[in-house]
Amino acid sequence: MFIAHGEYQVLKRGQLCIVESRGPFNAEMVHKYSLEVDQVTQEMPQVWGQIVIMHQDSLFTPQAEFGMSDAIIARKARGLFVSAVIITDSQVRMNIETQVSNIYDRAGIRYAFFNEFSVAEQWALQQLSAHCNIPSSRFPPLETAII
Repeated sequence: MFIAHGEYQVLKRGQLCIVESRGPFNAEMVHKYSLEVDQVTQEMPQVWGQIVIMHQDSLFTPQAEFGMSDAIIARKARGLFVSAVIITDSQVRMNIETQVSNIYDRAGIRYAFFNEFSVAEQWALQQLSAHCNIPSSRFPPLETAII
């Protein structure tokens, strides 16, 4: 077992789980992160989404990527429907997008990449609204600080 590499913050707001992270990530960090996200999302509605903000070079080791895929598949079974991903300050954006795409494609989760939080939030809420047949005006706007 290795020391966990990477850092993250997780919070719940309405139908969205907001995650801010900075990698690179190893399997130990993915395991720790997955346990915390599971705890935070226990009280989520039947269908929910997430916004994931990935700072700098947030790459996954191969083991971490597959561990994250398994975690996302389990979250899908508990109602995760959509994920908006923001990648900031990265020299390896395309590599991160490839890894994240692989993770969500394996799980069958709808996802998209964004540069701005407000646009990502709007998209995620629109996806949830359309899926749940709820007007998006019922979702309060989020404000978050990018770490």
